[in-house]
Amino acid sequence: MCKWPVDVCILVAALVMADPARVAYSVLGALVLNAVLAVNHRPGRYMGN
Repeated sequence: MCKWPVDVCILVAALVMADPARVAYSVLGALVLNAVLAVNHRPGRYMGN
């Protein structure tokens, strides 16, 4: 299932309601957070016993 159409709808709604600069900072923050998670991810780290 593809989730990006939902993300686009949320961003469009945010652009209607909020300042575009604030929405851009939010998108930038999400990208940075995902990059940090991707860099620090190690397979097998999160498996329970």
